[in-house]
Amino acid sequence: MWLLLTQQISYSTDRINPYRHKKTVSRHLLTAAKLLIPVLWWQREPPMLQAWIQRVEEIRQVEAEIAVVSGRMEKHEEIWRTWTYYLCTRNEPGHQPTE
Repeated sequence: MWLLLTQQISYSTDRINPYRHKKTVSRHLLTAAKLLIPVLWWQREPPMLQAWIQRVEEIRQVEAEIAVVSGRMEKHEEIWRTWTYYLCTRNEPGHQPTE
């Protein structure tokens, strides 16, 4: 088991690891939620889903600008693919709203 674990830890960074990208997006999603707390601290209700989506989109746009400048747009799109898919499908029939 330890051998398998060390092999996974030393996994080549040249290969695409989809879980790493999910962790990156997860961090951005959590950061966006944390940023809304001090802004809306005085309200009794938690921030609305739309406010959270807007904050995540602000983060994604800044990340996109950085990706363009650094020539890493393909990687940026790969990282944010799950989020983009969510935004595209959230208003489709059968999608359950979470608000």
